[in-house]
Amino acid sequence: TLEELPCSANEGLILISVPNITIKRDSYKVDLGTLDDKEPVTPYLATQAFDATDEDKAVFADSEVAIVDVVSYGNVEVGKTYTMEACLVDKATGTEIAGSRVSQEFTPTYSHSSLEMNLVADLSEYAGSRVVVYEYLYLDGRVVADHADIADSTQTLRVLTPEIGTTLVDGVDADKNVSAEHDIVLVDTVAYTNLVPGKEYTLTGTLMDK
Repeated sequence: TLEELPCSANEGLILISVPNITIKRDSYKVDLGTLDDKEPVTPYLATQAFDATDEDKAVFADSEVAIVDVVSYGNVEVGKTYTMEACLVDKATGTEIAGSRVSQEFTPTYSHSSLEMNLVADLSEYAGSRVVVYEYLYLDGRVVADHADIADSTQTLRVLTPEIGTTLVDGVDADKNVSAEHDIVLVDTVAYTNLVPGKEYTLTGTLMDK
């Protein structure tokens, strides 16, 4: 095997390796022609993140929010072991959301393919915010590609804000007038939105003197 040794002249290039050269007698010339170093090809990432429940761009402000991030990659080396990492970032502050980072090792069989990353994060304190998914591709402990764009809409999800609206009426004739007497019955119809399905909530009502 002919192997090119690293030096200052070939720094940053893909070094040549020619296997399976056979020499059967002395003073025999093996003509390999001209061998040129190649420029390294830079891997790249493209992503699409969405809510794992309904595959849209909105998630609930829940303690366990599941997000799917489909990462397309290209120009990777087939047969090498890579590590893909993904995390959530608060768009307003640019800080990583604690506990959101996930990691996955893979060995590509094609130079261009895709990988699904599954993130679960506590977003109960992020109602009304936007979160962004960042991805990092590692090879031999170093980052060879990333997709960490705070402004990229394909990586951004909106955390829904719970809201309620009410309509209060007299329990007798459903109008807005009640009698000044004991045991008045009022009916308050409460409409809610952006609550987490399956969670147990408590609704309280209080009558105020305006």
